[in-house]
Amino acid sequence: MKAPRLERWPWAAGLFLAVAAAQAPDVLLGRGVFWSHDLRHHHHPWRHWAASQINLGQWPLWCPEIGAGFPLAADGQTGVFYPPYALLGLLFESHTALSLAVVLHTAWAGLGGWWLCRGLGRGGLASALGGLIVMLSGFLTAHVTYAGMHAVAAWAPWALGAAWRLGRGEGGALPFAVAVAALCTAGHPQVGAIGLLGALLLFLMSRPALPAFAKAGLAALVGLAAAAPQLAASLELAELSARAGGVDEAFAGIGSLPPQELVNAVLPRFWGWERPADIPLTYVHKAAAYFGTGETHWEDCFYLGFPALALALWGRGGRCGPWGS
Repeated sequence: MKAPRLERWPWAAGLFLAVAAAQAPDVLLGRGVFWSHDLRHHHHPWRHWAASQINLGQWPLWCPEIGAGFPLAADGQTGVFYPPYALLGLLFESHTALSLAVVLHTAWAGLGGWWLCRGLGRGGLASALGGLIVMLSGFLTAHVTYAGMHAVAAWAPWALGAAWRLGRGEGGALPFAVAVAALCTAGHPQVGAIGLLGALLLFLMSRPALPAFAKAGLAALVGLAAAAPQLAASLELAELSARAGGVDEAFAGIGSLPPQELVNAVLPRFWGWERPADIPLTYVHKAAAYFGTGETHWEDCFYLGFPALALALWGRGGRCGPWGS
């Protein structure tokens, strides 16, 4: 499959930017910001501090304002080694920079989904739909409040699209290297690891020839080398964390998605439904009793629904149709 022609990129980028902007007009008009949940008491303070240090000509590594001091850069969620955050922090006030990051990464996810679909051989309409499904997905929308996770997830379709192209011998080395670096530095290592695993699986599904393995491996090494400052710092901090000596199974599974609840992808209320207002104690994420026993269920946020699933199956089975061409 040939890469999308150059003239198609502006139209695609304009589409996804417009849709992302339509979700947050107050941000673009300077009348509001994203300010809920962890954004206001975690992500904004971290990035405000990082931007203030960069504006003073100092790299934000050690934050003395937290307890007796803390290596906030090593924590990873601040994303001090992720260039877009630093650039936005230099150009805008910290609250505006954070909100613009959300809007831009939403559009970036859509454009990446479009590029992935084009690489998989889908037509223009099908690829546009694919990009919209990615950027408007329950997962991406629900995780706006976790800015680092949101940003990393926006890079996942780029990693997948580049891996597929590498496997097919259609280029993709530079995009893959950039995506690997971004997945490792944008602020959420778990989602980054999942994105890299997905890229590996799609690469293998493309039935790559032997030279493609070498090219993909080299691109991955370049991306990991670019992310090395973040990875090395985070690994060092992990050795000093509460998990360093090992944890039991229940603790390790806190917040995990039980496999039986994958049915929520199309039936989000299959296991029941609880409103946060009905629950006396929130933030109880016990793995053994994660859902249906007095806790809200966050992981239904990856819901796609039957319409998207039906269109995907239709496009897969009938490639001459409008959604599969």
